[in-house]
Amino acid sequence: MYTLQISPAIANEWNVRCIGDVIPALSTWDGAAKLEVDAATANEIASDCRFYIDPKAIDATGAERAAYRGLLRQIEKLGV
Repeated sequence: MYTLQISPAIANEWNVRCIGDVIPALSTWDGAAKLEVDAATANEIASDCRFYIDPKAIDATGAERAAYRGLLRQIEKLGV
């Protein structure tokens, strides 16, 4: 299991997007700032982050892309 620190910006994004619909393993996420995930879920989150940081893929603000980049870096540092 891996522990991710979920920033307020990501928490807000995930609430708006209903992240459980995108990543079913997160359907029970309660908005907590720390999230325990397995490797498969961490990889799904990383893929989601990569999609959201691509300015050609989605219309997101610079701050939103920065939040996703931060979460992606965190996952990459875990070596998942």
